[in-house]
Amino acid sequence: MLQYLVSIVVKSILACVVVGYIAMNEQAGQARVGQHQTVQGQMMADIQSSSPTEPQGIRGRVVQLTGNFMPRGGRSGDRQSQQPVQTTVWIFSGQISGDSPRWAVQEAEHHAQLLGQVTSDAHGEFWVELPAGSYTLMAQYDTDLYLNSFSGDGYYTSVDVRPGEVADVTLTNHEQATF
Repeated sequence: MLQYLVSIVVKSILACVVVGYIAMNEQAGQARVGQHQTVQGQMMADIQSSSPTEPQGIRGRVVQLTGNFMPRGGRSGDRQSQQPVQTTVWIFSGQISGDSPRWAVQEAEHHAQLLGQVTSDAHGEFWVELPAGSYTLMAQYDTDLYLNSFSGDGYYTSVDVRPGEVADVTLTNHEQATF
């Protein structure tokens, strides 16, 4: 029980540090952080992307695969499609446990590790400046968040941001694809 409470306190402190870091960069013209109310009236940071002078954070792309991706000899087919997705990308601090690729927005919006959101553009691309640390990113599809990548130990795959570096990530939805 004590370990759980300490974990919650550490995660809350990390969330405050990230929001403070983003607000500090807003003053430098590198990022904008807006506040909006969720359905339950809770305030949440809305992280808007911009091009930083010294990049550090996560650059990504959201895509959806549809069709038949089964290998077949000699012919590349028009049986498959990879489309960019313009959507909201949710950003959580650290690792998030999960056993399903889908997570209801109603549950996720109250999660203690939720830091904010960024929107991917028409090409499915997004950028968010973040301090060094580990983050879990999920793309929103209607009323669910989706991430089909698991680390094998009961957690969704997370992304590590190192000082002075940009981590690249692709969030791929392959629910309508055959492999």
